[in-house]
Amino acid sequence: MSPAGIPMFYGAADLETALVEVAEAGGRFAAGTFETLKHVMVLDVRHAPAVPSLFDSVHAKDRAVAQFMQMFITDFGLLSTGSFARTSTTCRHRSSPSSSGRRSSAKTGSRS
Repeated sequence: MSPAGIPMFYGAADLETALVEVAEAGGRFAAGTFETLKHVMVLDVRHAPAVPSLFDSVHAKDRAVAQFMQMFITDFGLLSTGSFARTSTTCRHRSSPSSSGRRSSAKTGSRS
């Protein structure tokens, strides 16, 4: 459940999944379908990548990123006390007046 006044969006491939994830029995909700106007990147945090060996000459360069993702996904998936604290904190930050997107990694000086 989102705190009063904090808008949230939950996306799922189908309505049943979305309702199982976030709807409370007897609660009110709105559901709809949409199509994006441009391609979007979705971060899938269901599974962390395997951490390659330091001695793997081909994949050792990916070791630090894989270790970070392992820790990030573990931390993000920790059970909270029945709230969506991480999600609402992210929503609050993104909707604050000082938040005008994140710095683009693809184009210097741009925001996304």
